[in-house]
Amino acid sequence: MLPLEPSPLSAAHRLSEALLAAPSPAAVGEALMVALQDGLAPGQVHLTEVSQDGDMGEAKVTGAAEQHYRQSLGDPSIITRVVHAAGPVAVTDAPGDPTIRQDLVERFAAASLLGVPVRWDGEVRFVAVLVSHERREFDPEEIRLAATLANQAAIALALLDAERIRAARAEQDAALTRAATSLNASLELEEVLETLSREADLAVGGSLAGVYLADGSGGGVATAGHNTPEDWIGLVMARGEGIAGRVLETGQAFVTNAYQEEVELPPHPALRRLRTAVGVPMAWNGELKGALSVGFAEMRRVTDEDLRTLEAIAALAVAACRNAEAYEQASRAAITDALTGLLNHGAVHLRAREEISRARRTSAPLACLLLDLDDFKAINDELGHQAGDEVLRSVAVSLRAQVRDHDVVARYGGDEFVVLLPGTDARAGRIVADRIAAASPVACSIGLAQWRARLEADELLGFADRALLLAKRKGKRRVEVAGARLERALELLEASAPTSAASAS
Repeated sequence: MLPLEPSPLSAAHRLSEALLAAPSPAAVGEALMVALQDGLAPGQVHLTEVSQDGDMGEAKVTGAAEQHYRQSLGDPSIITRVVHAAGPVAVTDAPGDPTIRQDLVERFAAASLLGVPVRWDGEVRFVAVLVSHERREFDPEEIRLAATLANQAAIALALLDAERIRAARAEQDAALTRAATSLNASLELEEVLETLSREADLAVGGSLAGVYLADGSGGGVATAGHNTPEDWIGLVMARGEGIAGRVLETGQAFVTNAYQEEVELPPHPALRRLRTAVGVPMAWNGELKGALSVGFAEMRRVTDEDLRTLEAIAALAVAACRNAEAYEQASRAAITDALTGLLNHGAVHLRAREEISRARRTSAPLACLLLDLDDFKAINDELGHQAGDEVLRSVAVSLRAQVRDHDVVARYGGDEFVVLLPGTDARAGRIVADRIAAASPVACSIGLAQWRARLEADELLGFADRALLLAKRKGKRRVEVAGARLERALELLEASAPTSAASAS
């Protein structure tokens, strides 16, 4: 039985029925390809989605083993000819036409081609290409039928696009409301940025989103994310790498529909599935501080409203960073000695409790030094308090220079300083104390105590204070270590000449 001749009317009818029920752009595309195949009986139908900037095409194919492919539209091809013409283009001799990509002609055994645009809102969004494996001249009626079927699909796609935009606006408004609310919900920067990443992703229907804070080298570090892998936080985006790196390099928003081709890929497998991506800058105080980016697993047009929404969420992220910065400054001021910049009296008690808790868990040693400047009162009396303040600042600088980064240095009050040495026993602590005393710009006395089981912070500092008292009583400019011998020596000294630590200073 001979196959039925293609029927233009039945093809158009079946397409209209399919379009009425099509729930998505993908379903519309499938229906159009079927209608073109039924109505015109080519060897294959290719439907290529044209990227937002017109540089890339992503094609689906009927009647071929290869069902999908991507192509650059920068070189001459039937797709670029249809886009520029915004109308049908017929090619009778595809292998002999220099304006057609010959690699695709060979790959799909194309003898003749007919391309028709699917366009709305003044743009060619898709190009349907009918591929004949035998030389064929498409007559005017066939070209008119192909264009009519494409126009039917364009109407359905335009309606779906309008509905998507309407729903997106509602989602964007809701996401912005939730994002703004999150600023009042927490002072923890990472928690707020995670919320903003999620809302950015939801607002534009992305596959993943991230916030990257500038690292000072022109790149950024992933600080928060949504739909990102567990190892995402801390990922470094070098200058110009990924969308965030591109935004941090230029300070401008960036959109691509060809992420794999146009972007220098960061070293993370989660980003290899992205097709479209958009990033916007985060800046305050005249400085570029970070970037917010969203990636899509499919080719997707990023609208001006999408950009405005992401810029609004980026502005909220900036506000979160400012709030966190102000909170951190206020917190730091609350625990910092204004004169020396060291921790203050209250803060060192908190840190002592933390270090004792850690020592209990790890069985690591902990040493505590209490340092007092010898004859400091005379400096204030003879040279004035301004000179005394300069001495205290210089001692603070000297102390920091003699200890490790993770050691704790504090001004305990007046001319007394505390140094906590985690992981340090009494013997090693004595070496540090001698080094501190030798480097100090003025003479000082130091009491040293090693933490022992069941000692609390006040008790540890108390033992160091008793050792300091003995150092003062024995002539100053020395280091004494708390222990049984110290207590006996203090008893003998107090019995013979009871004086206070204050008077000894």
